[in-house]
Amino acid sequence: MVIVMRGLAALAWMLNLASLAGYVLLRRRIAAPEATSNHLRFHIIRAYLTERDSNSLVVTGSEDDELWLMGRLFAAAQEYGNARVVVVTNNGDPGLAKIRQLAAPYSDLVQVIEAPLMPPDTASGQMFNHKVAWDALKDEVADEDIIVASDCDSDLTTSLLYQVAAAYQDETVGGVGSFMLYAPGVDWPARMYTSVVISGIGLLALDSALRGPSQMTGNLLSLRASVFREFGGFASYTRREQLVDDVATAQKVLATGKRIAMVGGIRVYNRYSSWRSWWQRWTRIMLGLKLSQPDKFYLYAAPTYGAQLVSLGLLGYALRRGRWAYAAPFAANWGINATYCALTGAWLDALLSPIGSLPTLAAWAYVLVGRQSTVRWRGLTFEVRDEKD
Repeated sequence: MVIVMRGLAALAWMLNLASLAGYVLLRRRIAAPEATSNHLRFHIIRAYLTERDSNSLVVTGSEDDELWLMGRLFAAAQEYGNARVVVVTNNGDPGLAKIRQLAAPYSDLVQVIEAPLMPPDTASGQMFNHKVAWDALKDEVADEDIIVASDCDSDLTTSLLYQVAAAYQDETVGGVGSFMLYAPGVDWPARMYTSVVISGIGLLALDSALRGPSQMTGNLLSLRASVFREFGGFASYTRREQLVDDVATAQKVLATGKRIAMVGGIRVYNRYSSWRSWWQRWTRIMLGLKLSQPDKFYLYAAPTYGAQLVSLGLLGYALRRGRWAYAAPFAANWGINATYCALTGAWLDALLSPIGSLPTLAAWAYVLVGRQSTVRWRGLTFEVRDEKD
């Protein structure tokens, strides 16, 4: 037992120190250099879906957040000066009228589209909306332009656009992403998302610094139009790849021989969620990762909530046996979480993250041992086929 506990303590310290080193490096990436001109043209795609609870009622706070972020996006595109924005809502989305009203003062650079009904075999509503947006703008996109996909809960700022533009000055770079910085949650289930990324983003930043970026995050995906066309665009994504578009996009960029760069930090306002929608979303993400990238799925537990869980177990051992040295990794883990809080302000989320890791791990384990092929997300049902795409 002593040997096992010492091994777990060593693992906890290794993960904690690696995550801390990542956050030190992440601070430097957040302050990445910005381009001195807006010569590079951006075509920004924004899929939009009004958040609803389990009773199909609009979550007012979430809607307010997303409309606020949409307004900031329009203003950022206008300030950058060489950008076009295409917003695509789901068919029948109640937010369409509000978005059109918000976009009215920006009619020269913003286009709002209501998507048609999705085909029944659609694997990702967001990917379908991306396709609709691409069909609307593809004829005017030059190969030297940049395509940017940004989630509707993310704050795409003018500064970040200039940072992305600076990264593309390197001709070997084919795609540029940004590290996620989650804003504090409001509803308790929303705090689970933050508990997942606290350790993971630090390790992602460390991995990017040591080996070079090999992964992007879905809250900001940008590509050279030439690279996008070379790998076949949105039509090239299989059903499984559509469920983990950030992982798939990174692989497609690297397959063309181009590199990936990660700059800045994009704040994510995924602050509202019901337990049911949290479970549906998280199991959907994990199932997609398990089917498309099983190696990443099996390793996912260690850098995200693994350190939290191991530290919590060591704390329990310390309390039971009176061996207080084993409580140190738990205290250190809280210190790592405080480092994340200094970047995001999600203080309560981070303090509760060791406990929040438990339901997150349960959802991961459910997908690990389960054989489900159907997932639900925001009222939509996606059939995930077991056969090779």
